[in-house]
Amino acid sequence: MKEEKCGEVAKLTLQRVPFLQLGCESLCLKLSTKFPSTDIASLLLKIGAPVQLGHIKAAVVCRRKDLLDLFLSHLRTEEMLPSSLLVLAVQTRHLESLVSFLKHGLDPNDIDREAMLPLSVAVRIDLSKEQDAYSTMVPTP
Repeated sequence: MKEEKCGEVAKLTLQRVPFLQLGCESLCLKLSTKFPSTDIASLLLKIGAPVQLGHIKAAVVCRRKDLLDLFLSHLRTEEMLPSSLLVLAVQTRHLESLVSFLKHGLDPNDIDREAMLPLSVAVRIDLSKEQDAYSTMVPTP
């Protein structure tokens, strides 16, 4: 109930205050990941707030596929997304984000800045879980 009231107040405020002139639309768009619906983000995008890489990362980390898809749909076609987003989706174990990025055209064979492939990150995560499980089964001398 409280979040709904906050959302309504935010919507009314956005309609009356020229956020794009204040320069805070980016922060508001990032904060929209904290609300349960996509209404605020949709409104911000409708009035011209640009989608930035930080917004996309926040949607992945917050496991908000609805917002991620909304943000991806508002990117300009010439904007290239870094392959590190696939690695982030793997690291956060958010399969829905990974699928969204692949559908959006990210190449799983691209190497990110740290020379990592998403598959190699997934293998490392899986191996570290195995190592943790093994270390709890084997007594240390």
